[in-house]
Amino acid sequence: MIKDIYIHIPLCSSKCLYCNFLSYRSSVKNTSIFLKGLKNEIENNKEILNPKTLYIGGGTPSILKDKDLEFFIDILSVNKLIPDNGEFTFEVNPESFKKDSILALKYISLNRISIGVQALNNKRLSFLGRAHSVNDSVNCLKYIKKINIKSISVDFIYDLPGDNPKIIEIELKKIIALSPNHISAYSLTVEKGTKLFIDRDKYSFPTEEEQIENYYKVIEVLKEYGFNQYELSNFSKSFQHRSKHNTHVWQGKDYLGFGPGSVSKIKNLRKINITTLNNYSTGNIKHKTEKLNKIQLKEEKLIVNLRRVEGMRRSFLSNENTEMLKHLEKEGFLILYKTRIKLTDKGKLLTNIIIFYLSKMI
Repeated sequence: MIKDIYIHIPLCSSKCLYCNFLSYRSSVKNTSIFLKGLKNEIENNKEILNPKTLYIGGGTPSILKDKDLEFFIDILSVNKLIPDNGEFTFEVNPESFKKDSILALKYISLNRISIGVQALNNKRLSFLGRAHSVNDSVNCLKYIKKINIKSISVDFIYDLPGDNPKIIEIELKKIIALSPNHISAYSLTVEKGTKLFIDRDKYSFPTEEEQIENYYKVIEVLKEYGFNQYELSNFSKSFQHRSKHNTHVWQGKDYLGFGPGSVSKIKNLRKINITTLNNYSTGNIKHKTEKLNKIQLKEEKLIVNLRRVEGMRRSFLSNENTEMLKHLEKEGFLILYKTRIKLTDKGKLLTNIIIFYLSKMI
């Protein structure tokens, strides 16, 4: 039985400058097509589901209008997708946030909200192509706190053109002042296929050295205000506010994704839903499937375990190169324990290089 479920709602009012996730413009027609297809897809898989975590992401889940959200909730309820005493996360964008929608979701056990704030500075929001304002974010957070949603996570993007440690400290403190209990801090990446990639030569982004300084500042400020880092980009006020769904994914557990653009991993199979929206409602769902061999599975486990603050078990390395490990420790990239290996803050900035060396030992 699959215990971790992700639903991708690929609907947006517009495409952000940096976004490379699959999305379609929100409209009455597109929403109807999506919900019809989602209903069919979930009904065809419900016998293998026993949800402990449910994560609704996008896209923009909060863009659903009242009647569409009602239909969506009915799909979840009828097919028993709402976890009993588990984690139920819903992503919200401040400009499409609706009080009645959040109350309706809370009524069916919503206990975690992830808010796409990204910045509390209107110039930064404009650069990123976000549709909301600072006031939208402030009002959204105030209401969600008021109705006592257990866990409130906020996304923050840094390494914009001109960013330096001082600017990042100022921006982070604005977000901290709104009292979320979880922050996901992401360095802006220029992905192929995005508007930002097309226009990349127009901007002066932080250098690698400057990105290192900026990341150190993120860790420093969040630690100062009681946010514990438990993954490269994720910080929580306490253990109970960590994302359980994402933690399970990082631990290599099986998960099932629904909706165009969603990803699933079951045992040694990884599937990406590549169905177009028009075909989705017909039930003609297509997946790009990759069968992972033992080495690939171990490499993936290596990557996700190193991202976590707990690190990885040394026993995972079947061909441990003690000399190389000690060299990486001497250079300040790793901490070697008797049974575990963890990244230092310096090592977190060079994860890909360290994974390259460690992958030779599995």
